[in-house]
Amino acid sequence: MTSMATKYSPLSFTVFSSLLLILLATTSYSAQAIKAAHGFSSIKEATVHDIQLAFKQNQLTSRKLVELYLKQISRLNPVLKGVLEVNPDALYQADKADHERKFKAHGSLSPLHGIPILLKDNIATKDKLNTTAGSYALLGSVVPRDAGVVTKLRKAGAIILGKATLSEWSYYRSNRAPDGWSARGGKGKSPYTMENPCGSSSGSAISVAANMAAVSLGTETDGSILCPSSNNLVVGIKPTVGLTSRAGVIPISPRQDTVGGPITQASHFKKEARIWNTLSDLTMTSMATKYSPLSFTVFSSLLLILLATTSYNAQAIKAAHGFSSIKEATVHDIQLAFKQNQLTSRKLVELYLKQISRLNPVLKGVLEVNPDALYQADKADHERKFKAHGSLSPLHGIPILLKDNIATKDKLNTTAGSYALLGSVVPCDAGVVTKLRKAGAIILGKATLSEWSHQRSNAAPSGWNARKGQGKSPYTMGDPCGSSSGSAISVAANMAAVSLGTETDGSILCPSSNNLVVGIKPTVGLTSRAGVIPISPRQDSVGPICRTVADAVYVLDAIVGIDHYDNATIETSQYIPKGGYAQFLKTNGLHAKRVGIVRDFYNIENDTIAAQIVEQHLKTLRKQGTILVDNLEITNIGEICKPSNEDIALAAEFKRYINAYLKELVVSPVRSLADLIAFNKKNSKLERLDYGQDLFIKAEATNGIGNAEKAALLNLAKLTREGFVKLMTKNKLDAIVTPGYDVATVLAIGGFPGVIVPAGYGSDGKPFDLCFGGLKGSEPKLIEIAYGFEQATKIRKPPKLTT
Repeated sequence: MTSMATKYSPLSFTVFSSLLLILLATTSYSAQAIKAAHGFSSIKEATVHDIQLAFKQNQLTSRKLVELYLKQISRLNPVLKGVLEVNPDALYQADKADHERKFKAHGSLSPLHGIPILLKDNIATKDKLNTTAGSYALLGSVVPRDAGVVTKLRKAGAIILGKATLSEWSYYRSNRAPDGWSARGGKGKSPYTMENPCGSSSGSAISVAANMAAVSLGTETDGSILCPSSNNLVVGIKPTVGLTSRAGVIPISPRQDTVGGPITQASHFKKEARIWNTLSDLTMTSMATKYSPLSFTVFSSLLLILLATTSYNAQAIKAAHGFSSIKEATVHDIQLAFKQNQLTSRKLVELYLKQISRLNPVLKGVLEVNPDALYQADKADHERKFKAHGSLSPLHGIPILLKDNIATKDKLNTTAGSYALLGSVVPCDAGVVTKLRKAGAIILGKATLSEWSHQRSNAAPSGWNARKGQGKSPYTMGDPCGSSSGSAISVAANMAAVSLGTETDGSILCPSSNNLVVGIKPTVGLTSRAGVIPISPRQDSVGPICRTVADAVYVLDAIVGIDHYDNATIETSQYIPKGGYAQFLKTNGLHAKRVGIVRDFYNIENDTIAAQIVEQHLKTLRKQGTILVDNLEITNIGEICKPSNEDIALAAEFKRYINAYLKELVVSPVRSLADLIAFNKKNSKLERLDYGQDLFIKAEATNGIGNAEKAALLNLAKLTREGFVKLMTKNKLDAIVTPGYDVATVLAIGGFPGVIVPAGYGSDGKPFDLCFGGLKGSEPKLIEIAYGFEQATKIRKPPKLTT
C-alpha cells in the first residue's frame, strides 16, 4: 500500500482521514440503531459511531454489515439506480476486517475500519471493479493503480463496497443529458421525489440517502457534490481543491476538481420516516420493470454472490425447521418442500447463492449470477399462492444455470467466456430460454465453459476461459472436461439445482462423466439451437446436466419442441412422445432391453478398479433383465474416431455460422471471426494468447463448403450409415453401453442422442459414468435404461469439499 501511495499526491493520511471524520461527525439517529437484545439488525440511518459501537459490543461483524447493505441494494437499487457495481471482494474485505478487529485494540483502529463505502464511478480502483464514468466506452478498461483516495481508504481499513452511479462523464458529455443518467446505469432517482437526484455525484448521494451504503465518496468540479447532497437530504463536503488527491480520478479540470463525500443525516432534518415509508412502498414488480436493460454485467454477476454466506448442511429437507440445505436436493424434493410450505423460491435462491459464494472462488463453475434471480423467485412464490400445485411445471420456481453460450435477453452477458463479447447485446432469448421461462424456471446465472466451446485452440485446457479462468472438478480439483465444464461443476458441487450445457462432440457427455453427474445429449434438433453461439448446426445440441436422471428429464421436457427460429426442430419434433419424457422414468426400465457392448470403447484394462466396476455394472444390467449383446464391432471405427473428416467440416461450418451469429447481435464490438482473431491479438494477455487460436485461424482460412468439405461430409455420412446405424439395426439394439465418453464422436457425427449416468471411481479417484447411446429419437428407451440403471446402483455421492 505504501508503494501505491507514493505514486500519488504526498498529502498525508491525516488530512484525508480528518475530512472523513468531519463527514461522520453530525447528529446521531435518535431512535437507536443498535438493539442490545438482538444485536445489530438494521442499517436504517446507522452512523459510523453506531456501527463501531456495535463492533465493540460484539453485536455486529463487518460481514453481517456488508450483507445488510447488499440486501438493501438488492431491494431498492432496481428503482433508485444509485449503485452501478458491487465489489466481489467485499465479503473477503469484511472477513479481513473482522479478523483484524480480534487482534487489535479497538481504539487503535480508524473510525472507518470495517465500514463499507461506495465510490463514484470516476474514482479508480485496481481490483475487480470497473472505472468507466458511467460509459460503455471504458467498460473492460484496466487502470494502472488505485486512486490516491482509495489507497488511503484501504489503509484506514474501509471496505470498498462498490461503485456508485453518476451523471455520465461527470456531466461533461452533453448539456442535454438528464442529471443522474449514464449509459451503464440508466436514470438515477432521488429516494424522496423519485425524480431528479441532481449530479454528477448522484449515485453517491442516492445510495447513502436510501441506506444502501454507510458512507460514500463523490467528486465535484462545479456543484457535483453540493447539488446531489441537497436534492437527497444528505450532508456533503466539497473540500478545498487539492486537499484530497485527484490522482486516479477521471478528470475534468485539476484547477476545480475535488474529491469529497455526502453522508446520510436524514434524522437531523426529521425526514427519516418519509424516506423509509417511500422506499417501503416500492414493490418488486415496479423495480423489475423499471430497471435498465443495459445495466452492467459485473453488477449482474456478483450482487447475488455477495449476498451469500456459508452453509452446507447434511440433509436436503429438515421437517422440523423446513428446507435448510440444498445438498443433493432433487427437483422432486424441492417441489415437495414448496407444497408443504417448508421452502420458498426466494429462500432456495439464497441457499444456492450462499453455496456459490462459498465454493465458486475455487471451483469457478459459475461465471455470472442474475441480479433478477430474487425477483424471479418472488414472482414464482406469488404465482404458487394462486395456482393449483399440479398445474405448475416441475421446473416452476427452480433455479437453473445456463452455459455461457446460451443467449439471455436480460442483465446477463452471453460471451462464450471471452472478453470479446463482454457488453454485447443479443436480440432475444435463446429458444430454450424462452421455454424455460414459460415453465417458470428461475435463471440463476451463467455457467463457465471452455472458451468458445473449445473451438478457439487445441492447446487451451478444458474448462478454461479468459473471463473466469480455470474451472476445477470438485472431486479431483483437476480437469473438469469441457466444454460444458461449469454446468457440470456447478450441479456436482450443489451450486445449482439443474443446468443446461451444449454439445458438438462430447461437451455434455465428457464433463458429466468427470464430475459424476447425469447428462443428456439429445438428438440434434430435438432442442432449439436458436440464440446459442454456434459451431455447427449439423452437430450442435442443447441438453441438461443434473445430479439425477429424473431432474435431467424434467429439464428436457421443458426445452424440447418446435422453434421456428431453428427449422431442424420442426422435423425432429416427430420424435417427441405424447405426454413427454417423464413417463419413461421407470424403475424396471432395464427389463427386456437389448443393449450392445462394443469392446473397442472399453480401454480401461490399465485401471483394474474401473474395469472391475464396469464388469459389475454389466452384471447388474443382466440381473435387471437386460439382454446384453457382447463383443460387437462398429465398421471402420478407427476412421470414425480420427478427427480429420470432422475437423475439416467443422472449420468451415464454424466460420459460416459464427459470422452469422455475430452480425445479428444488437450491439457487439466484434462482427466476424476475423474480428475475434484481431481482438485476441490486441488483447493477448487478457485472452491468454499463449494458448493460441489455431482453430480460429484454420476456420478463417476456409471459404465456404468447398470440395474438401463436401468430401468430408459425405465420408462422415457414409461412416455413420455403415457403422453405428448398421450395428444398431442389424443387432436390433435399443442402445449401446460404454464406460466414460469415448463413444461421443460416434454419436456426434450422426446427430445421435446419449444419456450418461454416474458409475463410480477409478483407481486414481477420478469419477466416471456409463454412457447409453442410441439412434435418433431413441430418448424414451435411453431414459428408461439410464433411470433403471441409476435406481439399481445409486452411485452418485456429493464431493467431499473442505473449501
